[in-house]
Amino acid sequence: MKRSNLFYISFSFIAYFLVLYLLYFFEARHPESNMDSFINTIWYSIVTLTTVGYGDFYPVTIPGKMISLVFVMGSLGILGFLISQLNYKIQKYMEAKKYGLNGVNISGHTVIFGLNKFSSQVLAEILPVGKQVVIVSNNKNDLDILFDKYKDSKNLFLFHCEYDNYSDLEKINISTSNCIYASFLDDSETLVHVLNLQSKYKDTKIIVNLNKPFLKETFNNAGVMFSISQEEIASKLIASYIFEPNAAALTEELMTSSISEGTVDIQEYAIVEGNPFVNISYNESFQLLKQKYNSVLLGIYKNSTQTLLKNPEKDVIIELNDRVIFLADSEKTEAIEKDFKIKQGA
Repeated sequence: MKRSNLFYISFSFIAYFLVLYLLYFFEARHPESNMDSFINTIWYSIVTLTTVGYGDFYPVTIPGKMISLVFVMGSLGILGFLISQLNYKIQKYMEAKKYGLNGVNISGHTVIFGLNKFSSQVLAEILPVGKQVVIVSNNKNDLDILFDKYKDSKNLFLFHCEYDNYSDLEKINISTSNCIYASFLDDSETLVHVLNLQSKYKDTKIIVNLNKPFLKETFNNAGVMFSISQEEIASKLIASYIFEPNAAALTEELMTSSISEGTVDIQEYAIVEGNPFVNISYNESFQLLKQKYNSVLLGIYKNSTQTLLKNPEKDVIIELNDRVIFLADSEKTEAIEKDFKIKQGA
C-alpha cells in the first residue's frame, strides 16, 4: 500500500474516533440521552453512515445534534461513493468485455493485426464460414465500429492492445492461432511488426498484404508464408479480363469463401487420422471426389516437402498432414467436413 494512502486511512480513522468521542462526551452527560456508552455511540454512527437509521439511538443535546450532522452528511458521501464505485466497476467490466481485455480462450483462430478497408473486406469473407477471428487494434474507435457491425457474431473477438505489447498478446492465445494476418497501411511498418512476430511466434504462419509488389521477396525471406500484393492481383485479374473475360469472371467468383447455397469455390482440407483419402493416389482421389461430392481435385500440398503440387502426376500418394485443394459446391461442404473429420481451411 502506498504511504500516502496509508496516511489518509490513518487520518480518517483518527478523525472518526475523535468525532465519536466528542459526541459521546456531550451525550453521556445528559440524563435523557440513550447514548450513555461509547459502544452505543459507535452503533449510532454506523447505522447513520450506512443510511439504515433504526432510530434506537439519537442525540438530544444541541452540541450532539450538531456533531451528528457530520455523520448525516457523511452518509450521503458514502452512499454516493458506493454508487459511483459500482457504476465504475460495471463500466470497467463492460469495457473489458467489449475490448477483450480479459483475453479469449480459443485456439486455431485467425489473428488480424491492423484494421483498414482491406482487412475489413477480408473479415467479411471469412466470418460467415464459421472462422474464429481476433482483431487486434490500438484504436478503440475502429473496434467500436466492428462491435456495432458484428454485435451478434459469436466468432469475432476484439482486442485493444498496442501491437508490440507481447505480454498482453498472450491473452489471445496467439501462439495457438492458425495464422496471423498483418494488415498495415505502410509496408515498412508491416515489416517491423512481422519481424517481431516472427521472432516471438516461429511456428505460426504469417500472411501480409503489400502495397509494393517488389517487396514480396523481402517478406518471404523474413519468414512470411504468404505475401500478397493488392496491386499485383488486381493487375493480373484485369489483364485476364482483357484477354480471357470468361476465365477471369470464373476466377474472381472462385476467389471467395463459400457463404451462400449454390456457390462453388476452391476449398482446402488437411488430411488427418480417419480421412478416407489417406494413402490413396492422386488419380484415384480425383475420381472418388468427383463421384461422391461432385468436386474436382486441383492440387496437393505435400507436408513432407513443403511444396504445392498443381495437377500432379496420377501416382502421387496423399499422406497424413498433406492438404488437398479442390473445387466444391457449398451444398457438399457439410458432408465433406463430416467425412474428412475436419473443418474447411483448418
